[in-house]
Amino acid sequence: MKKTGEKFLLLRHGGMGDNMFLTPIARRLTKLGYTVDVSTTKKTAPLFENNPDFNKIFRCERFGAIKALEDGKPANLFLSEDGVWLPDLALYRHYKPATVRPWRPYNVANYFKSIEGCSLHPELSRTQISNYSNIYDNNFAWAGLDPSRIPDDEKRPVYFVARNERKWAKSILSKLSSPPILLQTFSSSPAKSFSPVSLHSWLKEKGEHILCWDPAQELFTLDGMPLEFPDDIPSIRCTAALVEMSQFCITADTCVAHLAEALNIPHITFYTIVPAWTISKYYKYEITVDSTAQLDGQPCKCYQIIRDCPRKAIEAKKRLPKRDAELLAMVPGNHPVRRELDLPPATLPEGCNGDPMSYFKVSSPAGLESLIDAAVRSYNSALMETAYCLESIDLLKVLKENYEQLKGRK
Repeated sequence: MKKTGEKFLLLRHGGMGDNMFLTPIARRLTKLGYTVDVSTTKKTAPLFENNPDFNKIFRCERFGAIKALEDGKPANLFLSEDGVWLPDLALYRHYKPATVRPWRPYNVANYFKSIEGCSLHPELSRTQISNYSNIYDNNFAWAGLDPSRIPDDEKRPVYFVARNERKWAKSILSKLSSPPILLQTFSSSPAKSFSPVSLHSWLKEKGEHILCWDPAQELFTLDGMPLEFPDDIPSIRCTAALVEMSQFCITADTCVAHLAEALNIPHITFYTIVPAWTISKYYKYEITVDSTAQLDGQPCKCYQIIRDCPRKAIEAKKRLPKRDAELLAMVPGNHPVRRELDLPPATLPEGCNGDPMSYFKVSSPAGLESLIDAAVRSYNSALMETAYCLESIDLLKVLKENYEQLKGRK
């Protein structure tokens, strides 16, 4: 394809898996003759390395919010060639199209809040916009590309394992009697995280070698033993090389699932907070497990990347003893748990007459603080119950039903 002489910039600073959604966008733009650059976090940047569709990778640090910007957007700063930290918004001026149009003054697609918190009316709902559209169709549209004109086969992630990474992975697994099965059933949200213990036990009985992500140690184990990554290869690229060497993967809706799809590796992937088709409608190597929990006769999908199941949170509040509810209401306004648990403004209990220590029968501010902390811990524990969407999934059953098929696919 002849180069247009124009450059295009893609920006995304969310989770690693979300960045994989940019890769087919870059491929299409490259086919159209653009030189494509990307701005992302330093941690995520390695996903785009060794990919010929990307020219320059701007590695950013996030420094909180720039108050002067509309909506207090976070400051994603990159280190310029002059050694000065600049917001990635300063890059826009280098991506002016040959023909400037009022609706697209720059060849830039900024995917900030393209998924999370993407509400048109945040006072009514935390999510809207992308709830009922496929993420790849949505991302093409944000880049000014008509998704209906793009073949379905191009609406899949793209990734390239480097030669030294493949060599490392082969050396690690060379003594195994068969390629391993990779389990990564954890995600940033508890509602998207499944305990792999039952899967691990069943596969072990089958004599399989198992690569399993251990979130407590933040590492993979191989047949129960910690697996160390080399210092000279980024951990996410080591993970991708292991995915490529696996028989198949069992994953949450997270980066590993999209790496498996990009590398044509069979994978069982489960979806909870969003309908599966909004992510994997065009995937070819996936056995999709979608949650079946219902709410008012509809699939119970909250579309929210948050810590707690909203329904469980409501139920936990209803079950609170009066004393705990009164103590929770007193959590100070600057306490981090107030926002984390979505608590209303701090108030004193009715009838305490401005003397909460006497009301709760403690003799010191420290004693009152201890009671409040205990109420917070109790409420917090109730919130950690398994989300309804996750309860409806039986991954072991799906594994047993598809085991022989998966063994023969690669």
